[in-house]
Amino acid sequence: MKNLIGFLLLIIFLIVPISGQNSSQTKVSGLIKDQNDAVVVGARVFLLNVQTRMEKVTVTDSGGTFTFDKVAPGNYEIRIAAEGFAQQITPVQITTAGI
Repeated sequence: MKNLIGFLLLIIFLIVPISGQNSSQTKVSGLIKDQNDAVVVGARVFLLNVQTRMEKVTVTDSGGTFTFDKVAPGNYEIRIAAEGFAQQITPVQITTAGI
C-alpha cells in the first residue's frame, strides 16, 4: 500500500471575473502539482462555501488544471484528494472583480 503522506500538493489559484455573467460571480481555477513539480492528473478538487456548506467538485484534467465557474464571493475551502497523496485543504477568500 502506498504511504506517501510526506508528499504535498501545490495549488496555484487564479480567480478571474466571468465575462457576461453576474458581476459578483467569478471563476476559480488552478494547477495541481506535486513536490517534484509534476502535474497531478485526476485529482478530485472540492470547493466548499464555508457559510452555506454548499460544495462543488471537479477533477483535474490531463494538464493538472481545474476550473469552477459561477462562484459567488465568500469564504471557501478548497480540498484536494488524490490517490497516493495526503489530502490538502486550503482556505480561500473570493471577492468580486477577481481579486
